[in-house]
Amino acid sequence: MLKESELMFYTHCLKSRNRVMQQYHAAYTGKNKIKAMIRQQENFKKQKGVTISC
Repeated sequence: MLKESELMFYTHCLKSRNRVMQQYHAAYTGKNKIKAMIRQQENFKKQKGVTISC
């Protein structure tokens, strides 16, 4: 479980519409975890130019 301070931090970041923190928030809460992982792979492919298979 997240501590209350961590939850408040992630909630604040989500409200600020910071896209990177939205992805972390989704991953940590377990909501849209698959989407967050897919986005992470896409971002990695853009950076490295390689394909990652699960």
